[in-house]
Amino acid sequence: MVLAGAVVGGGIWAAQTWFARTGRSQRLNERQETSRVVRSGRLPENWSVWVPRLQAYRRGYVVWGRFALALAALYALGAMSHLLEHDNAKAALFGGLVALFLASAYAARRQVRGTDKLLHQ
Repeated sequence: MVLAGAVVGGGIWAAQTWFARTGRSQRLNERQETSRVVRSGRLPENWSVWVPRLQAYRRGYVVWGRFALALAALYALGAMSHLLEHDNAKAALFGGLVALFLASAYAARRQVRGTDKLLHQ
C-alpha cells in the first residue's frame, strides 16, 4: 500500500515537472480558465480575446464526444458478444465501460452547448 502511494506520488511529481519544463502547465491553466468561463456562462470584458480560445475548446470537446460515443458502441458490441457466450462477468465489465463512455460523451456535449451559448451571445 505504501509502495503504491509512493509510485503514484512520484508519478504526479514527474508529470508536474514535465509540464513545467515543456510549457504545458500554462496551457493547462488556460484550459482551466476557459472551463471556468464556460461554467459561469458570461464572457469577460475582453471577449474578443476569448472567441478563438472558446472555438478551440469547443472543437476539442466535439472530437472527444464523438470518440467517446465510438468507444461506447464498440464496448456495447463486446458486451453483447459476451452475453451471447454466457460470460456475465465480462459482459458486466463491458456494460460498465459503455455507461462510463456514454456519461463522458454527455458531459462533452454539455460543454459544447455551454460554449455555443457563449459564442452566440
